[in-house]
Amino acid sequence: MLAVVAPLLSALHVPAQHMLALQAPVRLVHAPTRAAAIHMGPKLHGSQQSRSPLVNWYALEAGIELEMQAPRPSAHPFGQVPFLTDDDGVEVFESGAILLYLSDQYGSTSSAAQRAK
Repeated sequence: MLAVVAPLLSALHVPAQHMLALQAPVRLVHAPTRAAAIHMGPKLHGSQQSRSPLVNWYALEAGIELEMQAPRPSAHPFGQVPFLTDDDGVEVFESGAILLYLSDQYGSTSSAAQRAK
């Protein structure tokens, strides 16, 4: 994930000591024992040349585990990226809408006023 965020932070002139804080230890995820308990989680289809790094950055800060997928083929009506797929057939297009969806679905904020802070 750091490889995705580091170029963006570098472009924003974030000091190196702040980037080192992003090097969190790797967390292993154990597979559930029953098939009914499987949670697939959000999958982001995108690339470095799109607005996908914005979504990656938010997910990193919010502690949301995103699974990166190949940008093509895209389910977006115009074939664009990023787009997000989630459990129960949810598909979200456009980076702004994806950020709102992730905040509502996985974030800890409960109101627009709290998100604005």
